[in-house]
Amino acid sequence: MPSPAEWHLNPNAHASVRLLRPLLQTMSYQLRMGLSHMFSTGQGIVMDRSYWSYYAILNILRDFGYVSQD
Repeated sequence: MPSPAEWHLNPNAHASVRLLRPLLQTMSYQLRMGLSHMFSTGQGIVMDRSYWSYYAILNILRDFGYVSQD
């Protein structure tokens, strides 16, 4: 997985997918654990970033041609 600094030096479609996929996997895991905690204890959760914000990043990458429509 390229670091964000490496991606900024040479942005391309393959590096974009390799960078974004682990971030989405980590965020979906955190969301599942947070919801599991919330539903089992009744307490709220605080997350540093919304899972859905990664879709905004993905849309921007798609608009600039770093990620295909597929």
